[in-house]
Amino acid sequence: MAKKGFRWEFVALSAVLTLVLLSLGYTLYDKVGVKDPLERTLVSQDAVLNVTSRRDKGVTVLEIEFNRVEDFASSYASLEKTIRERLGSNYRIEVKDARDESLEKAYLSIHYYLEEASVRGNFGDMIESCQARLMETGLENFKIVLDESHIYVQLESDHGYLYRVLDRTGPKAGGAP
Repeated sequence: MAKKGFRWEFVALSAVLTLVLLSLGYTLYDKVGVKDPLERTLVSQDAVLNVTSRRDKGVTVLEIEFNRVEDFASSYASLEKTIRERLGSNYRIEVKDARDESLEKAYLSIHYYLEEASVRGNFGDMIESCQARLMETGLENFKIVLDESHIYVQLESDHGYLYRVLDRTGPKAGGAP
């Protein structure tokens, strides 16, 4: 004898199928409509060798492998502007470069000055101290550049290059906190 009335099995099955279809649709949209075009756009830039993206706790993490560039600060800022236009503020950039041990040691010799300046805003002292330390290590090809929100470090040798971006957490351009 057939039952009449409410069939909860059909409702549950419909809900599960709807969730599966919506999840697949979102994943496809995210991959084909957002990530792949963004990655293609970034890789088309001369400064970029490779881009990979992943999700980490709800944030899109972009690993960007940079070529050797003349001006890392402007290359990074340009890429970040493109990313911000596509993803809003829900992203993190991880910079990949071609560093070697000597560049790592040179960076470690200056990173305390960079961190202190990012908080205190004593950028003149930072530049003088970093320049002296880098010259002591024998590294002559370097740039340290500031903008409103970042400190960009570009160290280069015959064997590789190291790029770092530090967020400015202290005073901003123009003396504003």
